[in-house]
Amino acid sequence: MIRILQAVILLLLLRGLWFAWLAHGHLRLTTLTMAAKWTIAAIFMWCVAAGASWFVSDIPAGVVDQLWYWTMVVSCCPPIAVLGARSPTHRVWNYFILMPLVAVLGWPAMTLWMPSDAWQPVEVGGPVLMAFGLVTVMGFGNFVGTRYTAATFLAGLAVVAGLVPFATFRPESVAPDLWRICSATLIVLAGQAAISASKRQYAEESPYTTIWNDFRDTFGLVWSVRILERLQEQGRRDQLPVEWSAEGLHWCTEDESAREAAEVKISHTLRWLLRRFVEPEWIDARGVPRVDLGAKESDPSRLDS
Repeated sequence: MIRILQAVILLLLLRGLWFAWLAHGHLRLTTLTMAAKWTIAAIFMWCVAAGASWFVSDIPAGVVDQLWYWTMVVSCCPPIAVLGARSPTHRVWNYFILMPLVAVLGWPAMTLWMPSDAWQPVEVGGPVLMAFGLVTVMGFGNFVGTRYTAATFLAGLAVVAGLVPFATFRPESVAPDLWRICSATLIVLAGQAAISASKRQYAEESPYTTIWNDFRDTFGLVWSVRILERLQEQGRRDQLPVEWSAEGLHWCTEDESAREAAEVKISHTLRWLLRRFVEPEWIDARGVPRVDLGAKESDPSRLDS
């Protein structure tokens, strides 16, 4: 029965790898392509770790530990990549943040690469687990309140469950393989939750609320809050009859002519602020018109900081 469960999990992981590849294509007009590549790498690691440890006979326990441990390390990288997704920083975030992060979290496993310690079990203490906890909260917590809340919560739990076999104070009553089955099950559920959430549609809204919802769900709370603050500031500066909130744009007037005039400035501000994250075509696809205000109109460039 356990073998059947493991086979089903592995097949679902391979299915998730295919969907991750498709997601990479959908994100080509954003600065999240690096995060998408890390996601593909993480799911690939899940497939390798699960397949090798469950279906390859006579594999040393130390090798199994290395595979699963590095899977947990790489799984922390996609959400952290999102935190550096603003252009032009996103071009160097991979080298100055993510690579050092992998080195720091992976150090307990790398110390066992010496010949005298080959294939020894990987064990981590409180400080390393606290580092994992901090990274997990920062990365996966960025999507709390978005349509991907359930998916990222399950993914975070999967990493936690996957780390239990390496903890020096782990419960001995549960075999490491059971923790890994639980961890892999959680990551499969996370993938399914993400797929389902991506297909869910919001109620028909204005293009400004639509693009706001899509940006918040795609880039998470850290960037959406910053963009929201700048939209609110520019709206006050231009004295527009609108209010921006976590739910999107709300009109404060029923006057159609006032709305039309405001929409021109709103479109200009949105395009200016989002240019660091997405291509113009991404904005076009959500119905926000292109505008040219001219040099004398309000310029939101000072909101970039």
